[in-house]
Amino acid sequence: MSALQPLHSTDKPVDLTPPASGANTVIASGFPLPGLTRGPGAAEFTPSVTAEEFNNAWASFRQHAIAGRVWTGRYELRYFTWGQGQPVVFIHGMADAPEAFVMVVNHLWQRHRCVAYALPNGQTDGACLARYRLTDYLADLNVLLDHLRLDQVTVVGSSFGSLITLYALAYASHRCVAGVLQNGFAHRPLGPAERQLARWGRRLPGWFADWPNLYRWVMQRLEPSMCYQVPAPVAQLYLHHGSQTPLATAAWRAWTIAHTDLRPLLPTIQQPVLLITADRDRLVPSACWDEVQRPLPHCRRVTITGCGHYPQYTHPTEMALAIQEWVERVDSQSHRQASD
Repeated sequence: MSALQPLHSTDKPVDLTPPASGANTVIASGFPLPGLTRGPGAAEFTPSVTAEEFNNAWASFRQHAIAGRVWTGRYELRYFTWGQGQPVVFIHGMADAPEAFVMVVNHLWQRHRCVAYALPNGQTDGACLARYRLTDYLADLNVLLDHLRLDQVTVVGSSFGSLITLYALAYASHRCVAGVLQNGFAHRPLGPAERQLARWGRRLPGWFADWPNLYRWVMQRLEPSMCYQVPAPVAQLYLHHGSQTPLATAAWRAWTIAHTDLRPLLPTIQQPVLLITADRDRLVPSACWDEVQRPLPHCRRVTITGCGHYPQYTHPTEMALAIQEWVERVDSQSHRQASD
């Protein structure tokens, strides 16, 4: 067990509500969003999420989840833990937050101890992202697992978080016994413009919320369903999480993507891995998924139809079901092997 102690008590329910409009927030106030025209391809998306599902999940989250913080030696890590049972750890993407998984976890917490944590942002948590490598992200994960006394876990990585998940599966196989990659990749080349944005963006001050019109336009282009076809509170949460990401943080994470190629590690990963993909993802090319699936010795792939890059917002039930079935399948196989 880690000798580190939480910076805040972990014996009280989370006091967290979905964001309301105000300073430094970007909120969708109507559909279509004011000032935006309906983007191309929006009709291709068929989100299944409902306002009732959102409200029920957040009500349950506020009642049952436990919040905490721990110093990793690199930053003040914020996390929540929710439920009991076989542990599942969620790692969010480049411009997202641990609360993105609330609706997914609401389907899992009665059977699993679900943990989600915030990656370092370098602005409010003491991290120095210029020094961060995947080894540091893994070290942070290990500190959290020690702190929560979790010996073996299934790790779920979303997009950028999938790089950390794959690295953990390769170098912490004794405790990361299975993986789930949600629209993940081992290698995602950036185009010339993306590389320049990542290079210069590392020096930018402020947050996406400081540029609300530009941010909303970009989000509308990347994920039309999140602006037009989901219930308003879901769109609000999605936009809020992205808007609260520092510009330099997103750039540093993009820089990590640009300089990371985990494909040589894939054949060495012997744990079972589930690859959850979406047929309308605009951010990760399908070739990246093929490059992940082929070399992994024990990989299964499921595709959510009518879904873009963020099933945790648009298709939380389908994502949760895929994870649940996968964890139960892996657990059943482990018990059979142990009895042989």
